Amino acid sequence: AEAQTYGADEGKELAPGVRAVELGKGDAIIPGFKAVSVIDIVIQPRSNLPSSSMENAMVCHITEGELRIVQNGKEFQAKKNHVWTCAKGTEEGAWNEGSVVAVMRVTNLLTT
Repeated sequence: AEAQTYGADEGKELAPGVRAVELGKGDAIIPGFKAVSVIDIVIQPRSNLPSSSMENAMVCHITEGELRIVQNGKEFQAKKNHVWTCAKGTEEGAWNEGSVVAVMRVTNLLTT
């Protein structure tokens, strides 16, 4: 899927230079989950999403750019089309150290 281009004030600000754009939500038939939602986290160059504890399980996918991810103390580079997962309670932060906007598409697996 090709990433969308977003305006500078589109979505909800999570941190300076970081915005969340909600794309949709629906019911889930996956055992243990009631719904799924999809959001794009848009991270401007030289901006970061501070480390926090994940509120739910999720699947993350880089659709544009590249991010440095620190997950439970382990670091990796997430380049375009990289996919990874987080469990509820996972500690994770993301840094855009590049010169282009990075987009992390998050599919949240919701229990409520």
